[in-house]
Amino acid sequence: MGFWVEKYPEVAQRIARAGHEIGNHSSTHPNLVPLTMEQIALEVSRTHDIIKETAGRTPRLFRPPFGAYSNRVIETLTALGYHTIQWSIDSLDWRKEATPQSIFTRVTTRAHPGAIVLFHNNAAYTPEALEPILTHLREQGYSFVPIGELLLADNWYVAPTTGQQRRKAQGSR
Repeated sequence: MGFWVEKYPEVAQRIARAGHEIGNHSSTHPNLVPLTMEQIALEVSRTHDIIKETAGRTPRLFRPPFGAYSNRVIETLTALGYHTIQWSIDSLDWRKEATPQSIFTRVTTRAHPGAIVLFHNNAAYTPEALEPILTHLREQGYSFVPIGELLLADNWYVAPTTGQQRRKAQGSR
């Protein structure tokens, strides 16, 4: 988010230097669905510029706040050069009752090829849960790649009920 990059520019720079993919998550974290295309574009453009200026990266991935999206949101983001992404596993690390063990169990029991796991940078127990999750999943044969490497490049659509990318049937537009 834009306000996070402004508050922690050195962390954003460190993330970029480490080679991690950096995406856009809006400037102020609003529900984008009721906003106009112009309001959506403003939320995204502000953060786009902040990331580019601070981290030296041009973000191309966008995750809508709250996972809330509509055709207007996706069309606006596409026009701005973004791929809209969602998650397939919510770690629920943001809940008050979350524990390192509950986060570990939730993620590892739902893991599947191509999964995108939602974690939050300000959740209390995510740092403690993350290393055991990564170790366990590596032992199960999983590997980890930037989200951009999971995206379908051509002939795809976003499934309306799941937010997942799907290949279009041959011959469809």
